Amino acid sequence: MAKFFLLQVLLLLAAEIGKRLIGGGPCTNTERLLTHSGKNICGGTLIDKNWVLTAAHCYNVSVIGYVEVN
Repeated sequence: MAKFFLLQVLLLLAAEIGKRLIGGGPCTNTERLLTHSGKNICGGTLIDKNWVLTAAHCYNVSVIGYVEVN
């Protein structure tokens, strides 16, 4: 019974999280994910073959040093 209750709570939480995305859609081929040590740190937009535009808080050379663009 406890497992059933836990499952119900988890399903309700998942439903609530899904409601937070409004007007979402598939990513375009210009959207990129920035990662560091295998962890997602930010997103960006490919504006040229070798340039990704992202927010300033996404990249800090003194802390990160190396970012992979996927």
